[in-house]
Amino acid sequence: SYHAFNFTFLLLLAVFFISLYTVALLKSNSRITLSAAVERNISCSDAVHRAISSRLTRADFEQINTKSDMNSAQSYLNELRSLNSTRYLYTAKRGPGGKPIYLIDGLDLEAPDFAYPGTYLEEEMAPYLEAALSGKTIHSQKIIDTTWGHIFTACYPVIASDGTNDILGALCIEIDMEDTYRSIEAINRSSFGIAAAASMIALLLIVISYFYTKKQKSRELTQQQLLEQTAKVAEAANKAKSTVL
Repeated sequence: SYHAFNFTFLLLLAVFFISLYTVALLKSNSRITLSAAVERNISCSDAVHRAISSRLTRADFEQINTKSDMNSAQSYLNELRSLNSTRYLYTAKRGPGGKPIYLIDGLDLEAPDFAYPGTYLEEEMAPYLEAALSGKTIHSQKIIDTTWGHIFTACYPVIASDGTNDILGALCIEIDMEDTYRSIEAINRSSFGIAAAASMIALLLIVISYFYTKKQKSRELTQQQLLEQTAKVAEAANKAKSTVL
């Protein structure tokens, strides 16, 4: 029974450490996958920003009120967006009441989700725009879940080139991360599956160990009873022999 307990304990310990190592390995792979995707998207966003920032003027932020006001700037953003994996490319600023609004949307003009000048930004994008309007360049370090999918976003402050250093607004870039999200979700599901399987195996080993120990104790009890009975028979025989003598 003692040896069986030791064997079961060592087996449970082995299952625990193997499962722990596998889950940790998968989690590490998940972090590496996300980090690589973020780094790649940062490089892409920075390149897009360098290409467009020098072309944006004060008029592009102060005189954009209707679709026709966007002129060539919209065409350039649309062309630049279509050359890489950028999903959305647009400029924005604070509108009436301080709420962030779209100015120039780089989507196709006929796109169903094209945002006209003055359209309010989605709430999940507001913190990134606010950071850019305070003069900070910000890149999301995680996958953002939005109503239109999972994305990476970057926002850059647009500084006036007339020597005033005014922050005119922001240039924001959103890149599709649906494939990365699915990959990480698959890794997380595998981690959960391994943890669940390890728990089931451990539970099974505990149950087997319990019944084995119980059976072993039953055998030992039966053997003890037989020994006691044998001892009684031998004692009775000895008494009988003494009486005869």
